[in-house]
Amino acid sequence: MAYPVVEQIAQAIVARIGGVTKAAGYSLDIGSVRRPTQRWQLEHFDHLDAIIVQDDRSRLAESDLQGNPPAIAWVQPFDIMLIVRQGDTDSTPIDQLINQFEADVAKCITTPNATWHSWGGLAINSELSDPASFTNDDGSIEGVAMRLNVHYRHSEFDPYTVR
Repeated sequence: MAYPVVEQIAQAIVARIGGVTKAAGYSLDIGSVRRPTQRWQLEHFDHLDAIIVQDDRSRLAESDLQGNPPAIAWVQPFDIMLIVRQGDTDSTPIDQLINQFEADVAKCITTPNATWHSWGGLAINSELSDPASFTNDDGSIEGVAMRLNVHYRHSEFDPYTVR
């Protein structure tokens, strides 16, 4: 089945983050890497899970291309929510776990260093922006969210075709 360019990018992000394992040289073994379902806020997430949430995209008109057919450009934000839920007996500082998890995921996303931003030719550019911690209802730290903005183009009349 063919997927639109934006869906191909989302799947590439999930696959790349799934590579965070100690066996691959990272400091942690990631739990699951998932994208939300319609009822995702009711789903259960475990320690070291990553949830990839696709936000509303916006036009990037200055990167449109003339031609026949023309190409239109977009910025697609993805929020990468890293869940940290320590066990009751774990005495590791929460900030240490968050720092390690965030660093492992950032390193994985930006590998290979020279071409990470293009997602295998699907995108023009990508950038990670400032991370932000998020909390539970009781105020305890739940994890950190990283924003990944992916700039991409597709044919004006065919969102399945990279341009």
